[in-house]
Amino acid sequence: MKLNNIKLFVLDLDDTLYREMDFVIGGFRYLANVLADGDNVLSQKLFDNMVQLQCQGHRDIFQQILNMLNRPTDQNTIDELIRIYRTADRPLSLFPDAQRIINKLRSRNLPVAILTDGALEAQRTKVKLLNIESQIDKIIYTDELGRDYWKPSTKGFELLMEYFHTAPTENVYIADNEEKDFFAPNILGWLTIKIQRPDGVHYIKSAPTDDYRPQHIIDTLDKILL
Repeated sequence: MKLNNIKLFVLDLDDTLYREMDFVIGGFRYLANVLADGDNVLSQKLFDNMVQLQCQGHRDIFQQILNMLNRPTDQNTIDELIRIYRTADRPLSLFPDAQRIINKLRSRNLPVAILTDGALEAQRTKVKLLNIESQIDKIIYTDELGRDYWKPSTKGFELLMEYFHTAPTENVYIADNEEKDFFAPNILGWLTIKIQRPDGVHYIKSAPTDDYRPQHIIDTLDKILL
């Protein structure tokens, strides 16, 4: 699809620029090694259990793992496991089409920004592991603004227009989650595009109302023509 008169390209992070499950699985692997303390058999068992619990939709994965190990499940211990999970190094890479669109935008001297929800320390870890900060003109971590300003809040989008001095119709937001990503830019008058990746965490989620629907849907960022 040909984009005309767009002066600012804003990208989501998770499942837009990289595969979110790679971060999840890599964090489980690291944490399993820490908890197993050199026992490779135990590490694999803990990892397998974390993946299974994740697939089953459990929200108390670390508590269940501590129970399995007969270790304390006090909040301080769980908070420390969460911190380790969010900040640990692990393999992470951009989708090839994501790197191509970023390269294309930079070659045309078009500004590119990221606007992302999620726990601040986790989102910063992802940006560090992807090694993309030097390729991005501005990153808005909505958690840094406060939980009330996560999407679908308009706050982050308004800050980007203010920072880059753009009018609403000069911006595009590219993201993956119809439940929250597109409401704010839609009502502000932005162009909105959903990147639909079959293995994405939010692949099957749909917009609760028409205001939440993206204006366009693509299956690869290579379809964006400048």
